Amino acid sequence: MTPRGILASAPTAKRIDGEGRLVLSPGFLDIQSHSRDALLQGDGRVVSKVSQGFTTEIMGEGSSNAPANALNSTEGDASFAGPHGFDRWLRAMKAHGSSVNFGSFVGQGTLRAYGKGMAAGKA
Repeated sequence: MTPRGILASAPTAKRIDGEGRLVLSPGFLDIQSHSRDALLQGDGRVVSKVSQGFTTEIMGEGSSNAPANALNSTEGDASFAGPHGFDRWLRAMKAHGSSVNFGSFVGQGTLRAYGKGMAAGKA
């Protein structure tokens, strides 16, 4: 444990007085976010997340809105079809506006459906 006051005279551009506070922490990361709809068309402020201290959301662990084609119509969004659909999806969320930082993987379920639809069997 660092002794109290050890940084009191350290040079800084901004100092936060945490005296009497119970917790002082950096923003939290949600690494399994499901805020895709809010960030794309809903309330991009994602107040429920921000009020809990989340500042970054990572999506796509299972599925993502892009890339899309005729085979994955249940997973993807037709407006994000084609080779640059994933980029268009991320840019659409950015254009919509967000109070958090966000990023996404290409969802494994989305890729599987992109390649073979909902057919059973090996990919």
